[in-house]
Amino acid sequence: MAASEFLEALSTIEEIDLTVTGRKSGRTSSRPMWFVHEQGKLYLLPVADSDSNWYKNVLLNPTLQA
Repeated sequence: MAASEFLEALSTIEEIDLTVTGRKSGRTSSRPMWFVHEQGKLYLLPVADSDSNWYKNVLLNPTLQA
């Protein structure tokens, strides 16, 4: 998906599911996220919990699936 298509898709929704790869287990897991797209930046907030493991996983492996 091209960046422009991704940004257009974001403009029509309020929540996305992100799939990340576990930094220790190597397994993938999905989490619903609320987001704000502002001035070229995408801010993410987990819907279900405030556990920051998803963020630590993203730091180690920044490839996401939406």
